[in-house]
Amino acid sequence: MVYRNSAVLSELFLFGSSVTFRKKILALFCICIFSHFTFYDYPD
Repeated sequence: MVYRNSAVLSELFLFGSSVTFRKKILALFCICIFSHFTFYDYPD
């Protein structure tokens, strides 16, 4: 199971690595913005 999942992940990574990289950066950027606004909407 783990071997199969890792194989699929590496295959996806090798297949269009540039697009995946851009999507990861965009997703991380969106998560950072969401966390930022959530943090300031509900201050500690």
